[in-house]
Formats: sequence, C-alpha cells, structure tokens
Amino acid sequence: MMKKVFVFFGALLCSCALFAENFKPKNLTVGEFFENPIGYSLDDLSISWQLPLIRNGISQTAYRVIASRSATDFSTLVWDSGKVMSSQSVKVRYGGAPISSRERIYWKVRVWDENGVESDWSDVNFFEAGLLSQDDWQAKWILTTEKPHNLYFYKSPYNWGKVFPDGKRPRMGVAPIHVRKSFESDKPISARLYVSSLGIFHAFINGKKIDNDYWKTGWTDYNKRVQSNTYDVTKYLTSGKNVLAFTLADGWYASRIQSYKVCRAPKIIAQLELTYADGSKKVFATDESWKFSKCAITYADVYDGEIYDATKEIYGWNKIDFDDSAWGNVLAENVGKAPIIEPRRNQPVVVKEKLYPLSVTKISRSAYIFDFGQNMVGVPVVKIPRLKKGTEIKLRFAEMLNKDGTMYTENYRSAISTDFYTSNGKPTTYEPNFTFHGYRYLEVSGLPYGVELTADDVYSKVLYNDMQLTGKFVCSHPKVNQLQSNIQWGQRGNYLEVPTDCPQRDERVGWTGDAQVFIPTGAFNMNVNAFFAKWCQSLLDNQTPEGAFPHVAPSNWRGVSPAWCDAGVICPWEIYLAYADVKILKNCYDGMCKWVEFVKKTSKNLIRPEVGFGDWLQPSTTFGKDSSKWCGNTPKSLIGTAYFFKCATIMQKVATILGKADDAKYFKNLAEDVRKAYIKEFVKADGTVATNSQTGYLLTLAFDILPEANRQKTFDKFVKKFAEDKYYLDTGFVGTPLLAPVFTKFGRMDLACRLVLNEGYPSWLYTINQGATTMWERWNSYSHKDGFGEAKMNSFNHYAYGAIGEWLYRDLGGLWHTEDAVGYKKIAFAPKLQNKFTFATVNKETPYGTAQSSWKIEGNKMLWDLIIPANSSGQITLPTNSPTNATINGKPATSLKFEIPSGFHKIEIKK
Repeated sequence: MMKKVFVFFGALLCSCALFAENFKPKNLTVGEFFENPIGYSLDDLSISWQLPLIRNGISQTAYRVIASRSATDFSTLVWDSGKVMSSQSVKVRYGGAPISSRERIYWKVRVWDENGVESDWSDVNFFEAGLLSQDDWQAKWILTTEKPHNLYFYKSPYNWGKVFPDGKRPRMGVAPIHVRKSFESDKPISARLYVSSLGIFHAFINGKKIDNDYWKTGWTDYNKRVQSNTYDVTKYLTSGKNVLAFTLADGWYASRIQSYKVCRAPKIIAQLELTYADGSKKVFATDESWKFSKCAITYADVYDGEIYDATKEIYGWNKIDFDDSAWGNVLAENVGKAPIIEPRRNQPVVVKEKLYPLSVTKISRSAYIFDFGQNMVGVPVVKIPRLKKGTEIKLRFAEMLNKDGTMYTENYRSAISTDFYTSNGKPTTYEPNFTFHGYRYLEVSGLPYGVELTADDVYSKVLYNDMQLTGKFVCSHPKVNQLQSNIQWGQRGNYLEVPTDCPQRDERVGWTGDAQVFIPTGAFNMNVNAFFAKWCQSLLDNQTPEGAFPHVAPSNWRGVSPAWCDAGVICPWEIYLAYADVKILKNCYDGMCKWVEFVKKTSKNLIRPEVGFGDWLQPSTTFGKDSSKWCGNTPKSLIGTAYFFKCATIMQKVATILGKADDAKYFKNLAEDVRKAYIKEFVKADGTVATNSQTGYLLTLAFDILPEANRQKTFDKFVKKFAEDKYYLDTGFVGTPLLAPVFTKFGRMDLACRLVLNEGYPSWLYTINQGATTMWERWNSYSHKDGFGEAKMNSFNHYAYGAIGEWLYRDLGGLWHTEDAVGYKKIAFAPKLQNKFTFATVNKETPYGTAQSSWKIEGNKMLWDLIIPANSSGQITLPTNSPTNATINGKPATSLKFEIPSGFHKIEIKK
C-alpha cells in the first residue's frame, strides 16, 4: 500500500510567507511550457507566466512584454507588446518578428493587478532557436559501410510465442558503431552542437559525454520528419586539438520494432558551430571524412536487449590523442527534402527516478533475482566484480515471478529482453546503453562460484520523457491510494517518447485507443502538452490520403478502428481543454476534418460498418486463445457511430473556437443527423440499447446522444443491466473509462463508489489484491488462485484502465478544468460525497499555479480547504442540498453554485 499520505495542508501552508512574496510574474515559459529552451520548436510561439498568490483575489488586468537580443540591455527591443488590457497570462501569442535559425531572444513581463497596481518586472528568460531549415545543414548524413544482417524475418510484429532456448535467439540489425572526427580550434565563447539521427546515439567531446538524455531525437515517422537536438557544448571545448565522437545504434529506426520487413543502417548528422571572441565563426560537420569502427556493443535492440563485450572495448576511442587511422571511412549522404529535420517538439527521455532493490534472492549457485518492489521501465545499473576475462553475465527481466520463484517471461512473447555482458577481467559498472526494459524483477546470472552480489550492487534508472508530475491524489481508502500509485506508475512506464500500450513485450507502440481514453487522466498527472503536440504530429504524418488516422502511430501498422483512430480528433481537443492550447487545434484542424469526412464517406446512412477492435477485452467474452472473441459483444457499428457523433460534436466546438462559422454549422448539422441515425438504429423506444451491453449504454449516455428527456429511462436500463451483472463491470477498453463518470453524472455516486471499491473479479482493487503495482491489461492477468492468464495478451503494465483517475480527481477529489475557461483559468470544484470515503485531497499544478481541493468529514461537518491560483477563479458546487448548511470563509453561503476568486478558502458544511 502507499505509505505516503498527503496531509490536509491547505490550512497549514504558511500564508504569511507567501503573502510576503514580491509582486512580480514568475515561472515564465514559452510554447508548450518550456523554460529557457535551446533548440526546441518555436513555431507559432506563445509565452506564459504565473502571478504570485500574495493575497486572496489577486488577478491580472493588463500586461506588458518586452523582448531584446540582450539579456541586460532592453533599450533596443525586438518586440514591445505595449500595455495590453487583458487577463490572459497563459499561451499569449508572441508578437515579434519570426524567429530565425540560431537566434536567441531574451524577454520579461510585468503585469497590472485588479486594482491597477503595476508589478515589478519578472526575471529575464530566453528562448533560442535551433536549425529551422534543411538549408541550414552544411553537414551530411553519415552511416556505416557495414551491411545490416538479417538472420531472421518477421512477417508480422506479432510472432506469438516463438521461443528459442536459453534466450539465444537469432538476431537482426546493425551492430552499434563508434564514429569520430578531430579538428583544430581556438577556445570559443559559444558552441552549439546540432544533431539529428535516424537511430539513437551518445555524444562525446574530448572524451566527455555531453548529454544526459536517452533515446535522443525520438520516434517519428522517419519517412517524413526527424527531430534534432541542440546542445550547448561551450565548456567541453579547448584551444587546440578537439575531437567530436558518437556511438550510434539502431533505436526505433533500424530495430525490428520499426523495420521488421527490411533491415537498414542507422544514420547521424551533426553540426558543431563555434563562435569566437572576435565574432568569427567556424563549422565542423559530419561528412565522408569521418571514421567509424565497431565497438564493444555488438548488438542492441528495443525488444531484444543489448550484448556488450568488454573485451572489445577500444580504450580512449573518443579522446583527442587516439589514432583512428585504421578505422573505416563512413558513407555520407546529402540532406534531401525528406525526411524534414526540425527542432524537437517535446522534452527528451531522461532518468526521472532511481529505484533500489527491496530484496535479493539467490536462486542458484550463479544467479540472483533482485526485486525492486515496483513494476517500472528503464535500465539496471549493476556492479560487475573482477571476473575472469571472457566471463559472460546475463541480465533477464520480468514483471512477475512464477510460483517457484523463477522469472515469468512468457508474456514478453518474442521479445528476448535480455542483456549480456562479457567481462574483460576488470571490475566495472554496467548499464545497458541502447535498450530499455519493462520489469520489476532483475535476474543476474553467470557469476562464477564464490562471487556474491548484494542489494547494494544494483539499482534501476526509471526512464520516461522529462515531464513535470503535476497531479496528486490521496483519500481515506488505502487501496484506492495504491490504485492512484498504479495509475501514475503505468503512465511513467508508457509515456516514453510515445504513448505506448505496454513497455515490455514485442509491441511497445503508440496505440491510439489507449492514448485517447487515458489522456484526461494523463494530462492531470503530468504536463503532457509537448508530449502530445509531438505525437499528434505523428498521427497527422500517418494519416492516409483518404483521411483515415492509423490505429498505431508512428508506425506502418495501419487499420481503421473506432475509438482508436478517433484519437486524431479527441487528443488535440483534450490538450486544448487542459492547457488552453489553441495551436494544437490549428495544427490538427485539417486532419481532424479529413477524419470526420472519411468516417462519413465510409458509413452507410451515417451508421459505421462492423470494423475495428470493438470493446477490446470485455471480461465476459474474453477467454481462450482465439483473439476474434476478444472484441466484446457491443456492436462495432454502435461503437463507431457513437464516436462519429462525438467527433462531429467536438469539431463543431473546434470550428467555433477557430472562427470557422460555416464549418461549425456544418458539423452541428452533421452531429444532429448522426444522432438521429444512431437512435433509430440502436435505441429502442423503452430505452434499451442494442445488445443490452454495459458499453452500449455507457456510450449512449456519456456522449449525450439521446435527447435530455430520454436519458433517464436509458440510464435506468443500464442500472438494471449493472445489477444483473452483480454490480460488477463487464466492459473493455472502450466502456470501462465511462462507468464511474456515467453513474456520477446521473446522481448515483453510490454505484460509482461501489464499482470502484469492488474487490472481486473483475475490478481495480482485485488486481491490487493480487499484488499489482501498475495497471494491467486484463483484470485476471494473474491471480493467487489461478496463476497467470493467457500469455498472448498479458501485460502487467498497460495504462488504459487507469482512466479511472479522471473520476478520482474530478468527482471524488472535486477538482477539474472547465470548458468555458479552459486551461484551469476557471477551476471546477465539485466533490461528490459518499460515506465510503471520509477524506480526499487532490492537488494540481495548473498553468496558473497550484490548485487544491482538500475535504474531510469530522463528526457532522465537512471541512473543505481550497487553493485557487492567482489570476484564476473557482466555480464552486456545494455537496449539500441547501446553502444554509454552509459557510465560506466564515460567512453564510447564499447559493449552491457560485464563483470565488483566487486565494485560500475554507468552506464548512453541516450535515
């Protein structure tokens, strides 16, 4: 269980210290909330800032932004907004001239409060552009002359259960290589290294590693675009001889995750630009003069792990005085029109946390299993003692153990997920370089007799994109607190470069259905604005000319499925709601329109065909190895038509926001026509929906497809069905996220709580009772009674069912964004009380600052503490029948629903 409990600290916060804070804007960011970014995407640039919460009611009525090319001299400006009468402090459009490649702009802001008082200027922040055009690249792509070896061929990425003994399976790909080039230079006053890769790399200057990010320029549709990274490397260069070097590996580009049909070699392009004290510049770039060599890493793959042979290490290969005359010459290719090389859109993958073993078990004379107590994603760091040269150590990974204490790996399917380290006779520390693993358990084997390992010899680095954790939730029920931990750990593990379905088996791809059902929860727990801005571009890049979005992105896995492909409309919309990001709506608008038109053209009388994954993994219909039976009993046509209606409704709103009145009218009429067709096809006069499945009712009610007057009788039918199912869920990926919200929407918080607190199969707490530390793909992936489920589809880190988090935060905790003032400009505070819970606290780092809803029951009173960030407001809905029962900051309430300004507020409600 989670031991850490967030206390009711609304009243305990030292407001005196906060109120003494200077009145000046703080936490300045640009674009997708980047702080002082170097080399990130600056397209359609916006800027944001926060106000300090120095008193209740503080808000902004005007602002002025000034920008300069100097950090200290703002007498000559490149932009002066003037005093703008506006309360906007999030996503304010940058009004300066278009940014040029390499350009750095410094900026600061001051504001006027609700009383017209002028603030101090903020601290100075900056943003710096990377290389914005193909023409900026003087460098060439370089790659090895070694031919890729193709020792086995996967006709499909799903090669169920192909097993080779002892982890020794045929492998494919290109062995990682070292590349390097030395050069002469004076000591520069500024140096920038611009790098892009079709593959992944480590970068070195004069023997020192210059980066702390993993998986480098990320995963995109490499046929169309690839990201570039920019590094400030000034401190690494010296006067005289220098050397720039890389280790280059397959990554997503050349591993079997992306190229199971064809082998290809990874490539890298790098441009080092130096600026000297006299203003002169030099460029050193990759070209055919670079040298390459094989290295100690003889194999590395996303799925299969890494082979490291320390006997093949090349000492000093990345240092100045190394002789590379025996190395081979690289191949070089000019930069063409494709793929487009562009600055990165999102934060890189980094080490976010470190986990240490809770226990270590010696399972044989030469093998140990380390239990980290938490299913996670990353790489281990293992101390390798002095061993006989040539000794091979094997690292295996598992999410679970078999009953006999051995590693359960059948659910990894064809993914080998094994690392091998061959000793050179010297003690060292080994960390896999160019792979990652999903695991809780690490097995280290191959140790000679007498060599012991302890828990102090191993730890794990947790990897995911460098996103701020923005949401916290805790309540009076320990198992629900563990559920929140599982939700967040599932998100950590699956928000690695793209929103994957799972991080451990031979899949690990950006499934769109998982992403769209979870995105409201994901955007609450982390700042995912940039993460989804980048991934939504992949959706657009993979969209067909006819308008169909893929069900996986980025990928060449294509297919049309309702609820999956609809992510192309739903995800940009949810990002807009969470972050007031109009830019993502602009960027995606044409693609969103094309998708809705594709759906319309491929429907018959506005009813979708029977295609797709259905209500995937509905418990009562999912059994055995026949995956055709895993799609549930809700008609796929119903699911598709419901989502058709939802997308048309969203598009009406998006068109209105973007000022496209004719489009808005078109989508409004289309949604109404789809509504009528849906009701005619799937809803009976007595309120029964289609096959009387839970998911059929949920889609109908959650999406407001029925006229308001007809909704209650359909809800009553749903409740009857739920009772027939013994008050347990019988829903898959599509229906499950809607269960608790629909119960709550229709005033049955008692049923929502009963659902969430169920402990039998299938339920959230059932998995926790079986030992879950992340969300599972199936409710019965494992049970103490029956053991493991069908290995073919048995991930123990599958975040989709974590979508229940939205209900925990919004309905139980009582804090969410509003649609009429998005991005938490206005915050909805509306907890729904139920006697199964005696307290709940939810915290959210919003674009405006910290928000909190913290309530508890004491005797016959509800004590409710609120924090509303500066320049925001709260829309309060009291959880009582009469306002006469409530006081607000000691004063009687006069209504059940009202707005209050920013600040610290106390509400007391008598039962």
